[in-house]
Amino acid sequence: MYSDIYNIKANIEKSKPATNEIIEDTQKQLGIFFGKEYREFLKEFGCLSVEYLEFYGICGSNSSAPNMLYVTLKFREEMPSFSKELIVIYEVGEGSFYCVDKNDKIYLCNYDNCQRVDKTFREFLYEKVGELQ
Repeated sequence: MYSDIYNIKANIEKSKPATNEIIEDTQKQLGIFFGKEYREFLKEFGCLSVEYLEFYGICGSNSSAPNMLYVTLKFREEMPSFSKELIVIYEVGEGSFYCVDKNDKIYLCNYDNCQRVDKTFREFLYEKVGELQ
C-alpha cells in the first residue's frame, strides 16, 4: 500500500515495522481500533521520517515522540476533553496537530478543538510528503 514512498527523492528513515501482536496490544492500551490505512502504515514503517516530516506510529520507547501511544496518552492526560476516538499522528507546532480515527479520517486539532479534514490517512501522508517534491 505504501511501497511507492521509497521512490521519493528525499531522506527517508523508518523504524522497525510493528507486528500484529504489538498493534493489537497498542489498540487495547488506547481503547480504539486502527483503520486499515493506518494499520498498514504501522506494519510497513512503524514510524516514518521523510526529511523534516515526522509521522507518529509504534516505535522506540513508549516515553517520547514519535511513539503515538506516548503522545496520545499524554494529550489525553493534559486535555481531559480530548477525544478518546483520536490518535495523534503528526505535530504541526504551536498547539496544532493532526490525528486519525478508527476509519482513517484525519482531524486537525488545536489543543482539544478538532475539525475533520477531508482526507484519509493515506491521502494525508502522500500530501505532506508531496510537499517536499
